[in-house]
Amino acid sequence: FAKVMGLKPRYLRNLSPTRRAWMIRIHQRPFQLFFLILTVINVAVLAADHYPDDKTLSVIIEWTNFGCTIGFIIEATIKISVMRKMYFRDNYNNFDLTLVAMSIPDLIPNGPNQKMNALRIF
Repeated sequence: FAKVMGLKPRYLRNLSPTRRAWMIRIHQRPFQLFFLILTVINVAVLAADHYPDDKTLSVIIEWTNFGCTIGFIIEATIKISVMRKMYFRDNYNNFDLTLVAMSIPDLIPNGPNQKMNALRIF
């Protein structure tokens, strides 16, 4: 298992039992698959935004985007609290954290979110 994660078994032994369990959990397929599906949903929702907007569709898009953003914030928080410095050594995690930070203005009603959506889809 340690080889798959790129960790030395010695590193896992030095973790507390709780951190070790979470370290294993965040590198397992169900955890990663859940957030991959959440990402696909979020991209589909951001791509569905159009003009002129239908009121019902706009509400669905807004609430789905809100839920996805909260999910991504939770993912980043869990990973940072478990992986600590190791989180920032992975460029994918740095990119992911940048996108999460850019999505936070979406949580503000009538916030400056429209310009960020095009970049977040990328």
